[in-house]
Amino acid sequence: MTSVARWLPAVAVASGIFWLSHQPSLDPPGSGIDKLEHAFAYGVLTLTLWFGFGTKLPASQAVRRRAVIVVMLAALYGFSDEFHQSFIPGREPSLYDLIADVAGATLVVTMLLWASFAGLWGVWDNRSR
Repeated sequence: MTSVARWLPAVAVASGIFWLSHQPSLDPPGSGIDKLEHAFAYGVLTLTLWFGFGTKLPASQAVRRRAVIVVMLAALYGFSDEFHQSFIPGREPSLYDLIADVAGATLVVTMLLWASFAGLWGVWDNRSR
């Protein structure tokens, strides 16, 4: 798979998040369900970012570095998403949404790290290719 094609899922998920952020409020205020939606969306984004990076570094360094980079990118995208929402009528930025974004990304990276260190490389890592 070409390196450009590996990034298409991440671009698609990021575009979907942007589109949803551009909509008027989707959930009633105070429902709390939106925090789970944020964590899920950024967990999926994290999976696609992980896949997009592949493995270019030596195996001992690649997994840890990729984990840090992927969580940082998800957090930055979450921050930009909250900033974007500040311009949308009916929406407002929320620190708690950003925390949910980072929590979702961190949870997924933790699961991926566990799988990587346990030797379960699978389709989300191209180390053996």
